[in-house]
Parts: sequence; C-alpha cells; structure tokens
Amino acid sequence: MSYILIVGFVAIALALYATGLAGYRLLLSVKNLRAEVSRSESLVKQLSDYPRQEVIPAHPHGTDDLVTTIAHRRAVIRARRRRAEERQRRLVQRIRDIEVDKR
Repeated sequence: MSYILIVGFVAIALALYATGLAGYRLLLSVKNLRAEVSRSESLVKQLSDYPRQEVIPAHPHGTDDLVTTIAHRRAVIRARRRRAEERQRRLVQRIRDIEVDKR
C-alpha cells in the first residue's frame, strides 16, 4: 500500500511539474506577444500619423504635348536599344577575350 501512495505522489508531482513548465512557457509566449503587439501598435500609430497624399486624376494630353511625348518615347526606346546593343557588344568582347588554352 505504501508503494502505491509513493508512486501516486510521484505521478502527481510529475504532473504538477509538467503543468508548471507548460504554464511557464505559456507565460513567456504571452510576454513576447505583448511586446510584439505594443511594437505593432506603435508602428500602426506612426503609419496613421503619416499625411495622406491626394490622388491627382490623369488628364488627357493635347496635341501640343503629343509631339514632345512621342519624341521623348522614341528617344527612350532608342536609348534602351542602344544600351542592349552595348551590353551585347561587351559580352561578345568578353567571350572573345577568353583564353581557352589557359588551364
């Protein structure tokens, strides 16, 4: 009978210990969660204090701007094509400069 009581007390003590450890881990998790929530609240407050910008609706361009817009677009396309050709030219030159016999 005494062994049964000792085993019972040990089992209860282990159960209380496991429950205490689980409670401690839960307490640490809640503590970390509170810190993150307060940090998030401060970030949301900073975001809400940020001044809002007005959306300016787009308006159609007239024929006066059309010529300059098309010229600018063509210049951008030409520059993009020129950069791509230069990049390809540099790549081909690097490939030509590779010494195959060097090992």
